[in-house]
Amino acid sequence: MKILDQSYVETHLTVDACLSIMEQALKDERSGSCVQYLRTAIDLPNTNILGLMPAYYSEGFFGVKVISVYHTNGGTGYPSHQGAILLFENEHGELLASVDAMSITKIRTGAVSAVASRALANPDSKVLAILGCGAQGYSHLDALAKTFDLTEFRCWDVNKASAEALAACAQTKKA
Repeated sequence: MKILDQSYVETHLTVDACLSIMEQALKDERSGSCVQYLRTAIDLPNTNILGLMPAYYSEGFFGVKVISVYHTNGGTGYPSHQGAILLFENEHGELLASVDAMSITKIRTGAVSAVASRALANPDSKVLAILGCGAQGYSHLDALAKTFDLTEFRCWDVNKASAEALAACAQTKKA
């Protein structure tokens, strides 16, 4: 079994590659060659959540993302979401890899939003607005700046410093 940690994922999964992968994944889901099952959220006794997100791909793989969602981690130095993606092969059910889920999620979520925006938005869109300026805000900014020729960026977050930091980062992005 391979173990692919955050550093490995962030080094090898580029935004450009993920945009292509997500576009193909959406086509595969529509054709029925992959199935993403309903998420299961299990309430834990400490008010936090265990999340399970299974999927099957007819090309020989299935897997599950397993995450803990600890809302109580605010201000502790621990992230609110932590977990792994377990990847299996179809023929014998062998576990092939454990992959850091947070790095995959961060890159993938922005990429799939950009693919959907490319399909649904005006192709000449120039303005991007992001509500929520945490890790996913940066992910969306990265992917959408590669998808559209943006000239204006607007952001909002309940934490003003987070919004200001993402706005400053947006100044460095060009499609």
